[in-house]
Formats: sequence, structure tokens, C-alpha cells
Amino acid sequence: MSSDPINPVPFEHDPYNRPQEKVPPKTVLYAAWSQYAILALAVLSTILTIVSTIDLVSKMREALSSTNAMSPAELDTLMSLTQMMAIGAAVVGLLFAVAIGILGYFNLKGRNGARITTWVLAGIGLACGVCSGFAAPFSNADVTVSGDEMTQQINDAMAAVQVPAWQNTTSILLLVVSTILYLLVIVLLAVPASNDYFRKLPGGQPPSHFG
Repeated sequence: MSSDPINPVPFEHDPYNRPQEKVPPKTVLYAAWSQYAILALAVLSTILTIVSTIDLVSKMREALSSTNAMSPAELDTLMSLTQMMAIGAAVVGLLFAVAIGILGYFNLKGRNGARITTWVLAGIGLACGVCSGFAAPFSNADVTVSGDEMTQQINDAMAAVQVPAWQNTTSILLLVVSTILYLLVIVLLAVPASNDYFRKLPGGQPPSHFG
């Protein structure tokens, strides 16, 4: 009978106690996809806004230039300001959606701070979408201001400016879909499966030193 000692099975010790990487559940995955979809829709909406604003400003300039309501310099100032405000608002909305998309990436990584920030921004986006939906019928209504002959000329000129129906339809469709996605993100990140994923696991803290 051999007297040689029995060698134990080699054991590889991890000095850093690295936690196993968590796999995001479908709820978090769908939430991130919804956030990316919000960003994609915002890009489309921004492009549509820029194109439609340039076209609308051109029509407004042509209609108002046929009247004596304002000088060419005043008309240029008004049209430039109108175009700048409309495009500026679209760019701000795009930057907001970019933040939503970036948070989607960190949500997939299980960052609870990203989830909380997403709830805040998605809540703002949802509120803005609902308010815009209620205001849409009133924004398309014809508004006239009573006044002197010059004011009446402006009213007549602006009434002649027509926005293509497809632009209004597309804008409303993008708004409705984005609002639904904001609500979907909020719900998906709040369900129990998502809560378990964002909960910190014992021993899951990163190492404080190397050695």
C-alpha cells in the first residue's frame, strides 16, 4: 500500500472576490429598448420639425411680404426669431431624449441611480406628452386678433398659410408613441423582477485595493 500523501484538488482563489455578472431580466431589457426607441423617435421628430419649420417660415414670409404690415427688416427679424425658437425647442427635446437613451445603457448594467433618474425624466416626458396631447386641438385652431387695418392684413395673410396634413399627422403619431413608451419605461422598471435586479447583492462591492 502506497504511503505517498494524497494531493488535494487545486483550488483557485480569487483575491478580488469578484461577483458574478448579473443578467438583466426581460423587463429591464424591454425598458432599455423602449428608451432607445424614444431616442430614435426624437431624432425623427427633430428632423421633421426642422424641415416643417423652414417650410412654414418660408410660407409666412411670402404671405406677410405681400402686405404693408411691417418693413422688410422687421419681417426678417420676426421670421428669424420664429425659426430659432422652433428649432431650439426641438433640439432641447432631442437632448432630453439623448439623456433617456444613455440612461437605458446604465439601466442594463443594474445601476439603481440610473433607474431613479430615468423615473424622474420619464415622468417629465410623460407629463409633457399628455399636456401636448390635450393642447394639440387648440393649437390647430384659427386665432385672429381684432384691430386696425394693418392687423387685419396680418390675420388674412396668416390664415392663408397652410401646413401639410401629413406633417400634423406624423407629429401627433410621434407624440402618442413617445408618450406610451415613457409610461412603459416607468412601469417596466418598477415591477418586482426589475427591483430584484437593481438590488445590491451581498459581497457585490468592488474591491477597495489590489494585492
